[in-house]
Amino acid sequence: MEEAAFELLCFGVIGIAWLIDHFFNEGKLFDDDEEDSTNPQKRPMPAKCSFDNCNSLAFRSSEYCWKHQEGKAHVTDGPSWWEEGGGVS
Repeated sequence: MEEAAFELLCFGVIGIAWLIDHFFNEGKLFDDDEEDSTNPQKRPMPAKCSFDNCNSLAFRSSEYCWKHQEGKAHVTDGPSWWEEGGGVS
């Protein structure tokens, strides 16, 4: 008899906790703002480098990548070794 009363008491406490959570938190565990920041589809896209034909991400809050910080062409911007005109000269 004592075990049944204990189980009934436990179910009652859990039920009351669920009701309080349901009515005051509307059944949500987190705020909407926290869920939006973890959703990759709702995050802003990182900025790309503003230099022509450069697909690198912009460095910190500037509009250029780390190679084009001064807004000038970099030594490695020429054709690559596998492209025509590229290679070691």
